[in-house]
Amino acid sequence: MKKKEFHSWKQITTYIMHASLSLIVLFTGFVGTGYAESSAASSDQETIVQAAFDNNDRIGVTVKSVTDGDTITFTPAIQVEGKSVSIVRMLNIDAPEVAQSPHGAQATDVLNSLIPRGTAVNLQLDQVKVDLYGRLLAHIFRKSDNLDVNQEMLRRGAAVNYYIYPNMLYFEEYGAAARKTASEGLGIWNPANPLPKLAYEYRAAGCTERYVADYRTKKYYIPKRYTDIPFEFRVFFGYNKQEAKDAGYTPFDPADPSHNPTTDCSTGQLSTIADVRAKWNTTSTYQVIGEVTAIHAPDHAFIQDATGGIHLYGKIPNELSIGQEVRVDGNVQEFYKDLEFKNARIAVLTPNTIPTPQPLELKLNQFKDANEGSLITVKNVWINDNYNGGNGGVNLTDETGATVALYAPFKGGPLLTALQALPRGQQNKYDIVGNVSVWNNVWEIYPRSLADIVPAQNGGEQNTSSPVASLITFKSTNEPAELTGQNGSVPPSSSVTLYNSAAKQSKIGTVTASAAGAFTFTFNNSATRLQSVYVSATSAGKKESNLTTVTAGGASSTTIAQARELGSGKVTVRGKVAAVYPKSNAYLYDGTAGLRIFGNEAASLTLGSEIEITGNLTDYNGDLELKYPFTVTPLSGNNFPDPQPVDLPVNQVGETNEGQFVKVKNVWITSNYTTGDGGVSITDGSGTLVVYALDQPDLKTYLQGLPKGESNKFEIIGASSVFRSTRQIFPRSQADIVPAGQPQQKGTMKGNVKAEGRISQLGIEIIAKQQETGKETKVVSSADGSFILSDLSSGTYTVSANLKHYFSVKGQITVLAGQVANIGNLAVSENGGTADGLLRAGNTYAADQEVNIYDAVIIGANIGKSTEDALSAADINGDGAVNQADVELVKKNFLYKKAG
Repeated sequence: MKKKEFHSWKQITTYIMHASLSLIVLFTGFVGTGYAESSAASSDQETIVQAAFDNNDRIGVTVKSVTDGDTITFTPAIQVEGKSVSIVRMLNIDAPEVAQSPHGAQATDVLNSLIPRGTAVNLQLDQVKVDLYGRLLAHIFRKSDNLDVNQEMLRRGAAVNYYIYPNMLYFEEYGAAARKTASEGLGIWNPANPLPKLAYEYRAAGCTERYVADYRTKKYYIPKRYTDIPFEFRVFFGYNKQEAKDAGYTPFDPADPSHNPTTDCSTGQLSTIADVRAKWNTTSTYQVIGEVTAIHAPDHAFIQDATGGIHLYGKIPNELSIGQEVRVDGNVQEFYKDLEFKNARIAVLTPNTIPTPQPLELKLNQFKDANEGSLITVKNVWINDNYNGGNGGVNLTDETGATVALYAPFKGGPLLTALQALPRGQQNKYDIVGNVSVWNNVWEIYPRSLADIVPAQNGGEQNTSSPVASLITFKSTNEPAELTGQNGSVPPSSSVTLYNSAAKQSKIGTVTASAAGAFTFTFNNSATRLQSVYVSATSAGKKESNLTTVTAGGASSTTIAQARELGSGKVTVRGKVAAVYPKSNAYLYDGTAGLRIFGNEAASLTLGSEIEITGNLTDYNGDLELKYPFTVTPLSGNNFPDPQPVDLPVNQVGETNEGQFVKVKNVWITSNYTTGDGGVSITDGSGTLVVYALDQPDLKTYLQGLPKGESNKFEIIGASSVFRSTRQIFPRSQADIVPAGQPQQKGTMKGNVKAEGRISQLGIEIIAKQQETGKETKVVSSADGSFILSDLSSGTYTVSANLKHYFSVKGQITVLAGQVANIGNLAVSENGGTADGLLRAGNTYAADQEVNIYDAVIIGANIGKSTEDALSAADINGDGAVNQADVELVKKNFLYKKAG
């Protein structure tokens, strides 16, 4: 059947007055005039912003947190172009990076003063609405006074104008504001303490790659010539000059040269590593050439030249290998006193010209800054005890009496186990090779493998060769594979043990070598168990020190418990979102275990929803997490149980229950914890752990204001985590912290809700669902729209209002014991109501959740009737008849479509 098109309400009313209800089933669709709709919802109901969003429209949200000088998080999450977003990167301004001290922190403080947590704001979008990192690109207007917050940051000298085509709103106004502030010497333009590099210059680290144009002349330049244009007139494009041409710009240089990274991207004069170490600062970029001496995938490596070594962190190319010569360009920073290149550009050079670095022999009391990052050897050292900082390891000493930590590059697994199982005491001496690092005031050695640790040369016989050669023939997932040791490759009749060598290793199996030292081991080649294989061979009185690693390929869909056993690599897991924290963290639970999800996009996940998520596992300072980038697919049905906290004494909270929710009872606060987001240290007498205010400054204030000492005991629920050697739990809110040994007090919730077109508001159904337990409490509204829900357990609630023929709304509120929580008007626009704060009418055909021809036909078929069936079908306003008032309600909201 051909679709009937309507372009005016008059056409609709003319049509429906002659229609019958049976026409509903005849329509195959409806094509109306174009529209854009933005209606907000609670955090568990995403708002939909249609692709046809008009740039003059604004979206009302509430500030959740200020991340830095040009980034905030907000609630509720909204959906734009198929992406759920809850983070704003402020459009057309660029604030100093946090590392650009003190300007980065100052910019953050300015933005916090303008729109602190809880501020109602309106967001205005432009042509490109979401960036590559999944952040909403928007102008922010403070709702109370319509202040353009982006422009105010320019006026206060907390940012510079930064335009990337085609997002060009307010170009002239922003440029003028920035120029005026610069001329007045305010903020980043203060001549007494200017920002040395604009934020986009700092991030470029000597390699500006965006083509740039002059807004006045409509001429574009190659990237490196951006300084030829006054900052207030710069328009940046992408990495292809065709974008500038397509926008109507022409080349400034008639030769129209192209960007050449080889010649245009330079950090200036090549430096030695020693020179960088001596003269570094956070405002400069550096270039060094060195040989790779160690790789600890996926994000650590060390390089060295003739003058010294340095640590590389982040963005380590997969193809990088020990012995390669590389050029490193980028910024350096000091991380807990360890100097490192962070996310630098790394290029492999051929041929190699640097002599292979030889380990420098040191006594343990000779470690100093000049050795940091270098390959060294220490001899005749012995083990005193375990080192529990970070990933862990052992403490070494020598004849000088100094102590240095032998540090495991990965948390847990065979390497750490082997280190901590080595014989101790002065009678067991070792020679060790590794890279020098420092953590605060603790010197550390990073061994590359167990092959770097051998008994001292005068310490007895040891098989120190590295002959374990292996050949693994991998077959398809879950089919057998074989590992074969070459003849004579291990000590005769030795025991050969194989491990999964991901960050959290597990034993695969053991086989005994033949009298000739050969072995063959067949094992299950399941990607849920293996990412690579670690081979260790031992025999009585001897240890074979070499390790051979062989990649086993990617992982398939698995349970969270299996993923945790795997420990690294790409996985796909399914489960229920058990917690969502405000900034960049969430937790997933599937009944077998829990898993931390990390990245700004994690805060956009919906609490209680069931999802499938694919991404890479990584060990972050001892805490296993699935880290962005990841892909999320919503699941239907109720496939996974709600997470229930496990009661544990404090000393049992740790790696075995990492990622799950635990409850500790009868604990008391011993002191404030000031690292990171902060919190408090607690104990129950069995041990200590930290209650950490993850992403929640208000929770930190609350925790640190609680009474301390054994006379004040609490019960606390939170996600179990480990940060280096510190065991932590992350409460979801204040409701997870209650006094111990007291009957649980109840709280009360009140609010109001009204429906448009109705005289009496009696009978609107209110449902309060506790997010932690899923328990629902229902009441109906009074005639004036007010409602009260009593006897509620402490926690966070999703509150919905439902009425036939109206679109439901949802909000969120936290209820505390002994207090009355006021949610106010539940039908505000942010929750899905009208701009006037009312339930929206017209949803007579509820199946499609929009006001369209179907709703109009239902009204038309029942107009003038007062039968029970007619009233049930079409009496929207509840006045006892289907009449013109109901028609007007449909007309008012015609073409409205509910978000989601």
